[in-house]
Order: sequence, then structure tokens, then C-alpha cells
Amino acid sequence: MKKSKKYIAFLCPEKKSYSVHIPDLKCSTMSDNFNEAIKMAKECSELKVSDLKKLPKATKLENFKKETLKEWSIPKNSTPHLIKVKLPKDKKIKIVIKDYLLDNIDIRVKKLKTTRDKYFEKIVNKDILDSQKF
Repeated sequence: MKKSKKYIAFLCPEKKSYSVHIPDLKCSTMSDNFNEAIKMAKECSELKVSDLKKLPKATKLENFKKETLKEWSIPKNSTPHLIKVKLPKDKKIKIVIKDYLLDNIDIRVKKLKTTRDKYFEKIVNKDILDSQKF
């Protein structure tokens, strides 16, 4: 099984910052400096792929259509960068939780027709993504 996949990120210099767009993963991020922007693009991408059921195919640079770049507001002075995205792997953890909370979680899980694992993963992913919005 693959441990990583490469996607194209478009780094766009702004007035006092850099924005980064990864169209294949439908995610963007921003930072004050170049190195931090690349680092944040990797983090954003890894969070995104951890939430996907199926990974999108990585588009080759020459196959990006002008419409896609325009849709993402990617300026002509942006530079493409290949970013290596670590693919998620499951890890088993042990948690301690109050019994009344677990009872309520089980009711919610049953109503959503999912599992505890998927329920916790969805909540944690949402919390992490919400904390990184700019």
C-alpha cells in the first residue's frame, strides 16, 4: 500500500502573504511566508485526504485546464509545486470517557448508522479543520 501521493499546489504571492491552492483536493490555505505556506499546504492536504473515502487522481501539470485555474482564482504569476501528501493510516487508541457520554454517543451513532470510530474521526476532523480556517 502506498504511503504517500503527490499533488500539485499552486503558490500565489499576495501583497504581504502567500496563498496556496490544491485544486485536486479542493483545499486552500494561506501564510505570511513561502516556507510556511508550503508546510501549511501539506497539512491542509493531509487533513483533507484523511476525510475522503476515495482519493482523487492527481492531475498532471500539463493537464490543468485554464477554466480550473480561473475557477480557483489562480493568477498567472503563481508557481506550481509538487507536494508529497502522507496517506492516513489507522491507529488504535484507548480513551476514557464518562459512561453517560458513551451512552449518548451510542444513540447518536445508531441514528447516523455509523460506527464509534467514524463518528469520533468526523468530529475531530471537523474541529481541526475549523481551527485552521483563515
